[in-house]
Amino acid sequence: MASYQKLRECLGAQADPAVVAAVIAVIIALGIVAIALVVTYLSSLFPFIILALAVVTAIVFVGVTVGLHRYISPKTPTEKREYVQTLGLFIGGLVGIVGLYVAWVEITQSRQNTMETLQNAQEVEKNRANEAALQSYLEHMQTLIAEHDLGKSDAEAEVIAAAQAQTLSLFFGLDDQRKQRPLLFLYAANLLISA
Repeated sequence: MASYQKLRECLGAQADPAVVAAVIAVIIALGIVAIALVVTYLSSLFPFIILALAVVTAIVFVGVTVGLHRYISPKTPTEKREYVQTLGLFIGGLVGIVGLYVAWVEITQSRQNTMETLQNAQEVEKNRANEAALQSYLEHMQTLIAEHDLGKSDAEAEVIAAAQAQTLSLFFGLDDQRKQRPLLFLYAANLLISA
């Protein structure tokens, strides 16, 4: 009862007991939601946290209802109306807070899904670009072999230099899995020189 009196003094000497009880109920509800938000942020046990939040909210609601009834002790119709209004305020606050929490969780999950989708799209685009570069390289090298006798001793120095530059450029841009195909191609065309 001492905390009720102190809160009543903070709100003013003439504060209505229903207002005091409503302020206490809102403070309790905000505390519960804040704890749930922190725990959810730090943990991946989301379903269990929601269950725990629901149980704690139910316990707090029953406790506040009983506490308000004992504190206010409505006897007259006006007091009963104030009691019901206070409970309505408390329930509305809880519903609003839970709504904000659910919206926050949805936004967080949506942002995470968007990031995963973006990373997957970037990976697909990188794979497509690597595959296109590899295909272009193989076609260009086949043209150099057929038209300029690349790999033969009488091949022009500019053609050899261009082929070497293109090969090095390709190898620096490819991932390890795709480097095998051009190596096998160069080996089959007798274009690899042992040092």
